[in-house]
Amino acid sequence: MLKLNNVNCSAGNFSLKNISLSIAKDDYFVVLGPTGSGKTTLAKCICGLLPVESGKILLNNINITNQPPNIRSIGYLPQDFALFPHLNVLNNILFGIQVRNIKFAAVKNKFETIISKLKIEHLLNREIYSLSGGEKQRVAFARAVMAEPVLLILDEPFSAIDMKLKTDLWFEMRSFFQMMEIPVIHITHNLDEAAVLSDRILILKHGKIEYIGSKNNIFYAPETENIARYVGIRNIYTGIVENIINNKIIVKNRSFTVKMNYFKDVVKGQSIKFGINAKDINVMPYDSIIDDNCNVFAGIVKNIHFLSDSVLVKVLAGDIFEVNCPVNIYRKLNLQISDKVKIKIPKHSIFPLK
Repeated sequence: MLKLNNVNCSAGNFSLKNISLSIAKDDYFVVLGPTGSGKTTLAKCICGLLPVESGKILLNNINITNQPPNIRSIGYLPQDFALFPHLNVLNNILFGIQVRNIKFAAVKNKFETIISKLKIEHLLNREIYSLSGGEKQRVAFARAVMAEPVLLILDEPFSAIDMKLKTDLWFEMRSFFQMMEIPVIHITHNLDEAAVLSDRILILKHGKIEYIGSKNNIFYAPETENIARYVGIRNIYTGIVENIINNKIIVKNRSFTVKMNYFKDVVKGQSIKFGINAKDINVMPYDSIIDDNCNVFAGIVKNIHFLSDSVLVKVLAGDIFEVNCPVNIYRKLNLQISDKVKIKIPKHSIFPLK
């Protein structure tokens, strides 16, 4: 559907370098990266708002590399929504069909479906200045979809929305765009947003592609240490492969020994780096009897940090392990600093890193 082949593009002193990717017609494709990584530059390059210096952009097998933005049939929704302040909600939504001289009767059913799904029927006669952030966002989505884009690019669309509404909108918008059958490129730096919305994720860093893959791979079994740290995995260790038995690898770290599932090309005596997601570690009472198919370590609670929906517990068990503990488990165990505990780490939750 959309293909970029070795695309190079500059914005001021910043450059995207050799960007190659493909997006299918049913993709919800999320572009992640820190501020200054090139996310918006990539969006503008695809839309035609920035010129391509080398490489090709193909949309449905048509070379659009040098086409002007207005004939690419790509919708672009910037961070500020770019609604027209001199037009009311209805005329903002219909702007795209009006400039193309399309009669309202021809799109009436689609219009009614869109405003119903976005729950903005009551806003049609309102002025833009009177809308809340969430209302402006829904109107902007409606206008973008009414313009019938072949592809829609959303640039940090939830950045100005408060957290409670933002979370609700993530689920609503995912369903909405699936229903409208519009492929989406969604730019964000919010990891939770990416996890909820994406089919696949691209991670940009310094204008280069760091990784493209499924969200499961990126969040739960990233391939490299850089990606693991970017998505917040800090349980990263190095060890020597002591043995390989029955599709299990025994790895000895300086402070502990773990069993992990076998992965190809590993050999005895090899030094490997591995990671463990904090959500995959369970903290349990010190006197627990635990299935020895898991890695079990006795330790001491060193620190407790409260998050919005969980508790981060740091346990010293030879080395420091960060455990993302559900609030109900934390309360049940009544964890305190210096408590003796056990932690349980399933073999399958330990993944190798490059």
